This record gives sequence, structure tokens and C-alpha cells, in this order.
Amino acid sequence: MQKKQVRPFIIDANVLIDYCKSDLGILELLSTKISPIYISRSTLENVNELMESEVAKHHLIVKTPDLQTLILATQVRGQLAVDDRETLLLAKKYGWICITNDKPLRKECEKESVSVLWGLEPLKILVENSLIKPEKAITVAKNIRKVNPRYITAEIVKRFEEQIIEIERKLHS
Repeated sequence: MQKKQVRPFIIDANVLIDYCKSDLGILELLSTKISPIYISRSTLENVNELMESEVAKHHLIVKTPDLQTLILATQVRGQLAVDDRETLLLAKKYGWICITNDKPLRKECEKESVSVLWGLEPLKILVENSLIKPEKAITVAKNIRKVNPRYITAEIVKRFEEQIIEIERKLHS
């Protein structure tokens, strides 16, 4: 199966931390086989689980915003933290897909017509492109739930498992 052409991604801190604590190889695979994954400079500075020296090793790319974008990210007030504003502004500027579970960031992405994915959706993309087995996707989702049970609920994982089973069914029909 040939991969679908996908625009690059930018990932926020909460999803990056989930994958750092569960299986960073998932993001590496997505970045090398589907489309590059960017991390805003301020997001990386807020994530203790990933050192800048490790970023390139995992085929992730740190994006330092231009001065105008940086100023705008720090000036605008509201529900978003500076790193989330920076992520939003970079996604909008470059046409990237934002990967986040943060509801205020998702809401702002939608307002700004920025494409957005939930944190578990990269696993679905990898299964759809036969880059990981469905069982692997489900295992990683359960591991993410273990490290982030407050936001990745049992119901979310159950719904995700059902979606993976449906993807697998379509792949083999």
C-alpha cells in the first residue's frame, strides 16, 4: 500500500510527553514514513522528557519561530499558554496539521482553520498505512492511558480500539 500524501505535523507538549513516556518510536515512524513532525522551540523547552540532543535522533524537527511569530505568541492573551500559541501560529503559517489533546488549543485551531488531530490519531495513520500492526497501536494507546489517565480515559481507549478494529477490517476486505 502506498502512503497517502500528508502535510507536515506539529505536535504540542501534552501529546509529545505522552509519546515520550510510552513509545517515542511511533512519532519517529510517522515522521520518517508519513510526513515530518515539528516541535515549536517553546514546546521543547517545556518538555523535560525529551532533550534537544535527542530530537534529531528520533527524526523530529525543532522549529524556532521568526521574530514576528514569537512576538505575536507572547503578546496574545487568552486560554492558551505561549507554547500553545506558538504551535498554533506555526501550524497556521506553514499549513501544518496540529496534533493535540488540549481542548483550548483545538478550539483555536478550528477558529483559525488549522487542521487538527487527536493524540492517538497518529497510531491510526500508521495502521492505515500498514506501518504498525493494530495490536501495536492498541498497546501504545493503553500505555499512553497508563501515563496520562486523567486525559486519556478508558472510554477514549475503548473507542480507539473499535476504530482500529474497523481500520483492520477495511484493510483486509
